[in-house]
Amino acid sequence: MTGTKILIIVLVLIVVLFVVLVGWGYGHNKQGDDKKKDPNDAVADHPGFLDGLNDLLGSRGPKIDAAHLDPSLATFDLQRISSYTIHVLPDKSHTIRRAKVKVQPPNACARVVFTPSKDAPEPLNQERKSDDKEVKNRNEFNLAVPKGGGTLLISRQSSLNTSPCTVTLE
Repeated sequence: MTGTKILIIVLVLIVVLFVVLVGWGYGHNKQGDDKKKDPNDAVADHPGFLDGLNDLLGSRGPKIDAAHLDPSLATFDLQRISSYTIHVLPDKSHTIRRAKVKVQPPNACARVVFTPSKDAPEPLNQERKSDDKEVKNRNEFNLAVPKGGGTLLISRQSSLNTSPCTVTLE
């Protein structure tokens, strides 16, 4: 095969992929207009195959790291301390930031509650909890954090349980 044929095949594949993604986006947005949206969907709502691509290429948007937290920790050992209160610092340059929360071991041993600052816009101005019915996987989920920041409360699900339980923010 010549280089020209390979180039044409690659361009055709790119056009087909573009059309598929545009069609998916149009259909997805059209069917969801009448139902109430979860505030975390601003970050987490995307086609499933993009997760693998995201892992390979990196994040699609700004995310929370330890430098944006007070105290500046990214891993919380709930076996040692049963509850942490973390202040998410404001970031005026990003409207929405993503906080990916992972709970280990995967038995939902922790409860995470995010309370946004008072100046947060709709629908990000509501308290979000890891045990809300909208959260599909309590062991790995995303939080949408508005530019004003807020407070993150991470606590052990059962204070009597002494088994290992770790929450990590990515």
